[in-house]
Amino acid sequence: MDEKGEEAKEEAKDETKYGKYLIKDPYIKFYQTESFTVAPDKLGCDCIITSQGFTEPVENVGKEPHKHDFHQILCFVGGDPANIRDFGAEIEVYLGEEQEKHVITTNTAITIPPGLYHCPINFVKVDKPVVFLEVMLVDEYTSKAMKDELEKETKE
Repeated sequence: MDEKGEEAKEEAKDETKYGKYLIKDPYIKFYQTESFTVAPDKLGCDCIITSQGFTEPVENVGKEPHKHDFHQILCFVGGDPANIRDFGAEIEVYLGEEQEKHVITTNTAITIPPGLYHCPINFVKVDKPVVFLEVMLVDEYTSKAMKDELEKETKE
């Protein structure tokens, strides 16, 4: 057991020719839920992918408004694999310095170009499971908080 009281999983070595390309059980605590997360150290390329399932309302996912120096894609997908169009949630996403509110009630992908402020994300209503997927084509996650950046601009 590790210091958190959790059993540490030893990665099984796959002796097959292509087994090294399979990344199994990559879970971490992310936001308010456990997340499926893979990063460059495991993928072997500049990409970070995270995925969480939500079954109840949660506020401030992604925390305060922030921006990145890289492209990010946010996806919201219905959690019923037999009917992917069945989207039973209402999610608020805030974009830009103006914090323009967008309400998501159907499967949606949001492309976040470098420098676009975004967040918070609020899962206001969750009647059916919804999957939140993030894709970032970068080797390391970094962000700049909007409040810090705007304070810096006013001082200049």
